Amino acid sequence: MILKLKRPLTFLIPLYIILVLFDYNNYNQFKWIENIIQSLFIVAFYEFFMWLFSTKKESTSKN
Repeated sequence: MILKLKRPLTFLIPLYIILVLFDYNNYNQFKWIENIIQSLFIVAFYEFFMWLFSTKKESTSKN
């Protein structure tokens, strides 16, 4: 379970920091909520496509 959360978190945190710094550089203001929503959407989109195109599918049903 911890391994499944490690990849999205290591992608989410730097992405969030980059977006916050980018907005501060361009607009001289911090857009905290907008950036966290953008970061979560990008990470969810990335994880969905990584799951969609992965060769190893995890089964949710117990055989």
